[in-house]
Amino acid sequence: MILISESLMVGYYINSNDDVKLQLNKKLSEKKYTVKDSTLSYRQINSLGASAMLQDERENERGWRKFSFKDLVYLYTILEFRKYGIENDLLQELRDDFYKHNKGTAKFSDVDHVLLLVLGTVKISLILTADGRSWFVDTGYQTVVDSNYHSYTLINFNEIVRKVWKLTKGEDSKFPSHNNLVELMANFSQSSKVSDKENEILDILRNKNYSLVTIKKKDKNTFNVYGELEKNTEGMTEIELIESMKEKDFTNIKITKRDGKIVSYKLEDVYKI
Repeated sequence: MILISESLMVGYYINSNDDVKLQLNKKLSEKKYTVKDSTLSYRQINSLGASAMLQDERENERGWRKFSFKDLVYLYTILEFRKYGIENDLLQELRDDFYKHNKGTAKFSDVDHVLLLVLGTVKISLILTADGRSWFVDTGYQTVVDSNYHSYTLINFNEIVRKVWKLTKGEDSKFPSHNNLVELMANFSQSSKVSDKENEILDILRNKNYSLVTIKKKDKNTFNVYGELEKNTEGMTEIELIESMKEKDFTNIKITKRDGKIVSYKLEDVYKI
């Protein structure tokens, strides 16, 4: 549940239309991180999945799990509560806060709104009570929870988000402090942990012409990437075959010959990145 002053909500959303909020929410929900980014073990992740505490959007059980920025914030939040011995039965409402869309705003969950606030200038605390109620509150509304509960577990939600920001954007990336979503959108779009070198490798992996891509790490900062492409030589003369080989500066070639005829050849393009 969100207990945040209306003035803070309005002040932060000012000059930001629904389209900007949807675009930023889409970036926060984009699945591009792995189990290693979560700091949890595969066994812990599988356990959360088996207990319905984690969304599973894989096509099959053998597929690789992918996580979004929001997913990682969720996992880090669970890890924080684990430090206090809190188990899954008290975290059901917290899970819904992250992933259950509101009836009035079907495109956003409670945490979708909270993340947009935290990534700006609003300080948010996450409170979990002994009966499993979760509350995202600003400083002014914490007294409301105080009046209804004698004790609870409180964590600094901003620090959780900041940890994930550093993890995904790099230690040197400055945490945003913008007062509207248009500026935040520009910041989030420009900040990326993926380097130009990594993007170059990703482009090769996405090349549909390659049936096999092999990446070998030469040293700390250098990679050799091999893209295998099999070609049919039907109707091709030996001269044409030799000419086609000259088109590449770095290529490994495997030729298959049957009954004195070249029937196919494999080109393995070599990229030094």
